[in-house]
Amino acid sequence: MKNLLCLAALALLLNAARSLLPEGGDAYGVAQTELAFGFVLLSAFLVSEILAQIGLPKLVGYVLTGVLAGPHALNLLPAKMTAELDLVSGVAICLIALTAGGELSFRRIRPLWRTIAALTLWGVLGAALALTTALYVLSPWLPFLSTLHRAALFWFCAMLGVALSAQSPAVVMGLLSETRAEGTFSRTVLGTVVMSDLLVIGLFGFVSALARAALGGESSVEQTALGIAWELFGSLGGGAFLGLLLSVYLKKIRDGAQVFVTLMCIVVAELAVPVQLDPLIVMLSAGLVVANFSEEETSRLVRDLETVALPVYIVFFATAGATLRLDVLAGVAPIALLLVILRGASLWLLGVIATSSTRAPAEIRRWGWTGMLPQAGLALALALLVQRGFGLEGEGASALLLGVIAINELVMPILLRVALLQSGDAGAHVVEVDSRIPPPAGETR
Repeated sequence: MKNLLCLAALALLLNAARSLLPEGGDAYGVAQTELAFGFVLLSAFLVSEILAQIGLPKLVGYVLTGVLAGPHALNLLPAKMTAELDLVSGVAICLIALTAGGELSFRRIRPLWRTIAALTLWGVLGAALALTTALYVLSPWLPFLSTLHRAALFWFCAMLGVALSAQSPAVVMGLLSETRAEGTFSRTVLGTVVMSDLLVIGLFGFVSALARAALGGESSVEQTALGIAWELFGSLGGGAFLGLLLSVYLKKIRDGAQVFVTLMCIVVAELAVPVQLDPLIVMLSAGLVVANFSEEETSRLVRDLETVALPVYIVFFATAGATLRLDVLAGVAPIALLLVILRGASLWLLGVIATSSTRAPAEIRRWGWTGMLPQAGLALALALLVQRGFGLEGEGASALLLGVIAINELVMPILLRVALLQSGDAGAHVVEVDSRIPPPAGETR
């Protein structure tokens, strides 16, 4: 009851504060950003605490807060105010990606590599094929697909199938942080979703170019190949350079690492997109380099970043929730729900096949597929690219993608949290840290 009363007070204060904002000018934009940031941070925290009391992931509370407070529900955060948080979300993606890469030491995941590779290939390619087939069959009931000729229909469905196979390192990192999970299962899931998103980015660029060509748009195979190569390998190379720079900083200077990393993330979030690099890949690559060339310093950096992780996760997921349109979901709900079920069933079956073929540990065979279910940042970005690049067909397709993403973003973290608890990884990170603390005098362990 106390948290509910605090939420009501926050909503009233937000409306009162908005009425006092200066009209126009730079001061208006700064005030909008600060007001939106503060409201999202406090209200999402309170909602997550309420949901945690009934056993739901706090991450769901962050997303739900954004959905309800966003421009498509209560409008406590109008579209203009939400847009002011784009930089914050970009920095959050970079921090999350850096932390995810920093957890992927090759020494630690080498025994799991065959399982990670199998889950990545089966999960992305198999799910994309299943979803492409389903969309092709369902095309007569989807107005934006019903008028396309056969070749255009196939490649357009393939593009949507690849977009729907996208996963979410951000959600996985959020739940690993929330549950303090550590172990074989956690490393396998994190490694899988990171590699899967790299594969999805490359596949989407290729298939979307073929879809654009089939629809009569201008598309050059050479230009498409060069664009994909630059985005993927340019991002990896740029991230590797930043990773080496960060490694030197951590070894030679050490102090102020949090400030240095935050400034690096701001620069990447602002400059990567204009030069057609992917901030997620850049910072993942940087984290991988630091993790494998400065492992001791990386462990310290990851621990330091964990102290600022909570507000980052809250703002990122709440902002992502605010972009989800409830009115769109209502219109495509039946087919979106069908695709969610098909996607989940496909990933379950493909995950079982992949982990059985590599003789993975029992907890990974039983629960490994749950890590591939949630969707967030990359899937939303791909839905936006479809909307902007394909006219009327893109608008309808984007609505369907957003409907599927909304369900996966709200429901699937619950299954992953159950998997982390059942696998025994939840809470293991606390035990690992506590085990380094010497016992009190006169006691033994």
